[in-house]
Amino acid sequence: MVEHRNVPENFGVTMLCQKSKVGYNVLFTCGILFGTLRYTTALACADVEYSIQGKIVQKTLSYQQAVLNCEADGKELCSSKTICKDGKTPYTGVIPGDHWVPVADSSNEWVQIGNRHRSCTLHSHLGSKPLWGLKNDANDFKGNLLCCQIRRKENNITIKAVSNRISYQQAVANCMADGRQLCTTKEICEDGKTPNSGPLPGDHWIPVKDSLNEWLQIGNSPHRPCILHSSLGAKPSWGVVNSAQRFKGNLFCCKKKQNSKIEMMNDFPLER
Repeated sequence: MVEHRNVPENFGVTMLCQKSKVGYNVLFTCGILFGTLRYTTALACADVEYSIQGKIVQKTLSYQQAVLNCEADGKELCSSKTICKDGKTPYTGVIPGDHWVPVADSSNEWVQIGNRHRSCTLHSHLGSKPLWGLKNDANDFKGNLLCCQIRRKENNITIKAVSNRISYQQAVANCMADGRQLCTTKEICEDGKTPNSGPLPGDHWIPVKDSLNEWLQIGNSPHRPCILHSSLGAKPSWGVVNSAQRFKGNLFCCKKKQNSKIEMMNDFPLER
């Protein structure tokens, strides 16, 4: 099913929502197709609260100013996963030339949405993060900003795209800020085999309420969907720190139940 939603002609964009049969992260692929980032708009598709705001900003914009700019609109920087779902093509489409946008993956991280470098390349993958990202120098390859607010409700579950640096404790706080709590394994994998909305392609771990620093696999490779990390022999050391991991970046929050609380454990094995 493809649903087109038109916007005023002066935006010069076409908006579409395309439903696919893959896991929730691409179950509703909401796109804005355009030649240049000359719009400020948002899009919601069916049961998805999917809002990406594209802006033309000053070419002197620093990373920290970009963060504050998005926060002023009640949004946050998009992650590279959100902008480049397949790891190859930006959500915006490839813009001719050299264009970098700041992303939420880590401080002063930028992703290429043009074709001067391979599209969807992180600047850190070129060897380092850019010094110009911290300064107010004017650069022609700056000037675009993507701010995100992405949530999807699946029954009593709210699904979010979050930073791939998120720790277990931060995930708990993130859900609590919305009056919710981490989901349990049973709520996500009712049959014990298939995650709610189907598995995602690849390796994807999400924190769950079962016990402190417990994570659940919602991908399909290289691990089986719906297995707990502790079942591999230990809970993960990366779960309690702010390290960037490609397999983090998704969060499931559920409605609170009366008298529910997270089981706190003082000691648990960690895996390096």
